[in-house]
Amino acid sequence: MLKNVLLKSIYEKRWGTLVWFLAVLFNTMLITALFPTFKEAFGKSLNDVPESMKAFLGDSSNYQNIAGYVDIQVVAQMVFLTIIMSVIVGSGFIAGDENNKTLQSLLAQPVSRNKIYLQKLGALVAINIIVVASIAVGVYFTALVLGEQISLLRVIQSNIEILVITLLFGIGSFSLGAIIGKRALAGSVVGGLAFLTYMISALAVGIDKLRQIDTISPFHYFNKPSVLQNGIDYSNLLLIVSLSILIALIGLLVFNKRDINN
Repeated sequence: MLKNVLLKSIYEKRWGTLVWFLAVLFNTMLITALFPTFKEAFGKSLNDVPESMKAFLGDSSNYQNIAGYVDIQVVAQMVFLTIIMSVIVGSGFIAGDENNKTLQSLLAQPVSRNKIYLQKLGALVAINIIVVASIAVGVYFTALVLGEQISLLRVIQSNIEILVITLLFGIGSFSLGAIIGKRALAGSVVGGLAFLTYMISALAVGIDKLRQIDTISPFHYFNKPSVLQNGIDYSNLLLIVSLSILIALIGLLVFNKRDINN
C-alpha cells in the first residue's frame, strides 16, 4: 500500500486518468485531422457570419492556416472538455472521500490536514498536466501527418494556457468540496460557473451589454490574444494563476477549521 497521500491519490485515479487522456487525445487528433476539409469547404463561407457567432466559428482567415484552425476548433473548444474532467476529479478528492467516509479514517492517522489537502491538490495538478498534455501531442503529431507546419513551442504554450484555465476550475471544485464537504454540490456549482462565464465571454464579442460583465470572467483572459499566433500574454496568465492560488488558500484555511464529522 502507498503511504504517501500524493502518490496514493494519483494511483487511485490511474485508470480514470488514462481514459481521459485517451479520450481527449482521440478528439484532438480527429478535429485536427479535419483541417484540410474545413480549409477547402468551410473557410470561405464564413464571411457573412454575424460577429456573435465568430466567437464560436471564427472567420474565413482562421481556416486558411493550421494555427488559426487549431486555435478556434481545438484550443477554444477542447478546453471545456478538460475543465469538465478537472471539476469531476477535483470535487472527488476531499469531498468525495468525505462522502465515502474514507476521509475520516485518513484524518485518524498521524497526518496533518495541511498535508492531506496539499498532497491531494498536488495529485489534482499532476492529473491535469497528464490529461491536458494529450492536446499538445494530438495537435502536433496530427499536423505532422498532414504535412502542415506548426510551431512546437507555440503548441506547448497554448497547452500551458489550457492547463492554467483548466486548473482554475478544478481547484475551485476541489476547494469548495473541502469547504462544504459535498461533492455533488461543489461540482455542480463550479461546473455551472464555468459554463456561464464561458458563454458570457463567447457572446460578449457581439453583445455590448455583456462586455463589462465579461471582464470578471476568467475566459476574458484566456488565449487572448491567440497564443498559437502571438505567444503567451504573461499578465493574463499570472492573473489566472494568482486567482487559483487564492482559491486554494481559502479552501485550505476553511478545511483546517471545519468539523469533518458534521
